[in-house]
Amino acid sequence: MRKIIVIMIFGILCSCCMAEVGFPNGTYKVSEKGQANAEIMRDTAMFYYYFNHKKFKEAADILQTVLDRRTNAKFLLYSCVVMYKEGTFPEDRFIALAKKHPESPLLCLFFAETLEEKGKKAIALEIVENALAYRLDPPAEGEEPRGKKEKWMSKDFQALIRMYIALLDKDGAYQKGSELLKKLFAVYSREKLEDETLIYLTTFALHGQKKEQKEFYRQEAKRYIAMLKQHLAAPNDYSYILSSSSAEAFQEAGETELLEALLTETLLTNPVSVSSYKNLATFYFQKKMTKCLIKALSLEILSHAIKNKKTPKGRLIFLFNAALEDGDEKIIFSQLGRIMRMELMNDELYYKMSFYYLKKNNILKARSYCMEIKNPVLRDTLMAFILSQQKKYREAMLLYMKLERDNTKSPFLKMSVAELAKKAGDKEVESQFRNEILMKIDQSAEYQNYIAYTWAEQGINLDQAETYLKMALDADPANYAYIDSMAWVCYKKKNYPKAKEYILKALSLCGDSESQGVLLDHAGDIFAALGDRKKALFYWQRAVQSGDPDLDITSVMKKLPRPFARVIKPVQNPKPKADDPKKAPSARQKKER
Repeated sequence: MRKIIVIMIFGILCSCCMAEVGFPNGTYKVSEKGQANAEIMRDTAMFYYYFNHKKFKEAADILQTVLDRRTNAKFLLYSCVVMYKEGTFPEDRFIALAKKHPESPLLCLFFAETLEEKGKKAIALEIVENALAYRLDPPAEGEEPRGKKEKWMSKDFQALIRMYIALLDKDGAYQKGSELLKKLFAVYSREKLEDETLIYLTTFALHGQKKEQKEFYRQEAKRYIAMLKQHLAAPNDYSYILSSSSAEAFQEAGETELLEALLTETLLTNPVSVSSYKNLATFYFQKKMTKCLIKALSLEILSHAIKNKKTPKGRLIFLFNAALEDGDEKIIFSQLGRIMRMELMNDELYYKMSFYYLKKNNILKARSYCMEIKNPVLRDTLMAFILSQQKKYREAMLLYMKLERDNTKSPFLKMSVAELAKKAGDKEVESQFRNEILMKIDQSAEYQNYIAYTWAEQGINLDQAETYLKMALDADPANYAYIDSMAWVCYKKKNYPKAKEYILKALSLCGDSESQGVLLDHAGDIFAALGDRKKALFYWQRAVQSGDPDLDITSVMKKLPRPFARVIKPVQNPKPKADDPKKAPSARQKKER
């Protein structure tokens, strides 16, 4: 019913305007401004009449007439932009209209943004520059710039400045940027800048330090940062979005405290704004700064709670994943119950929780989370790994064999069965799978590495092993596991200088990988062979403390002198708590003692 009434009123208004209904002369006195507004209302109604009847040429003519008279009506600007995007407003007239009104920042901003989206970046830049020059450059008569007559920069004008800065930053046109800033503050005071504009200018100045006129940009950046710090002293309604590029600029400039303060202040003074935290989380995720990512996500989720709004499920899972990766127990257990109640647990999270408890050496918990995984392949693969960690090699081997029957092309499964068969002492299965791998060795770099390392361990076929590893490294030259295998082959061939070169390269590439312990042990053996006992001890100590589950700590401890062995406590390879509970002594045992 409401819709029908609105349409009727709209129709009556259009009819009246089209019929040019008016009052008799002399009845009322209408000011020039009132007459102009009446004409704009009439023309606006005519525009919508033509637009709704799909007479786009007539609508475009009327719209241009209205915009020539009034360039600050947002709904008219939106209409013009929509028509241009749909192809019903001619591009040449669209551009001419923007160029015709440099005095209107809002018109120039809308049109320039639209043209940039359409790939007309040069024209958009020209429109913005003309609008800025209108306010900042003296007129032809040599008078003061028009902006001098205003007490402050309008929001529309500051938005235009931000757009210009963004366009210059993309092109790296810092020379133009410095010219703009000099003109801008010759006309306006810096104190008139909004926080959002300050953020843009600070980012631009910090980036500009890398280019020409470094000293100028350094001083500008200091000024803006000082102003932002002053603003933090009093409550402010921060409504800006701190972009990833801004965060990166602050980070590179060493202004980490200011960056965090700005974001925290956003939450305290304007709980409605969560965009800053979202953007900062993206920045920290890209930079792989997990602890900072957790903090940003926690603040983002807290801001949703302050607004009494539901936390987005995706952000909650993102936070939980980051906490699991970092091992942040406080966040893990504060959010786990919440995720369970919201029924957000999935196979990926169960898998990660299982691994989390494996690292904690809590086998019972690891198994319980593993059994919750619905995907049978994922569940059995993880269970086989857990069994191998418990040194139940035969059970793990049989589970891998079952998986391999359904996926005969998987190098991982074939190699896992062969390795577990070796540990279980099943020479028949080991030989069978090793032969299968040898038959397909040309098909996979993983097979080539596996066979080469196995032979190196046994001290056999070392020349052929080196050939296979060269093939594997041709396929993947940055694979630290392959490089480590090559180091071990060289060690077995007593080419210690070459082995040292490879092992140091492998260590530089592996980072904090779980396999680091084995590599450190190899490095210790290689340096010992080179006669550098001090470095050998250093690498063996690090190997023992690495927590690598594949490292035989007992054999490494034997290489260390007794004083070192007493001081260094092995952090891995203890017997699983779940499988080796310590029984309390009985009454009889106590009595005997």
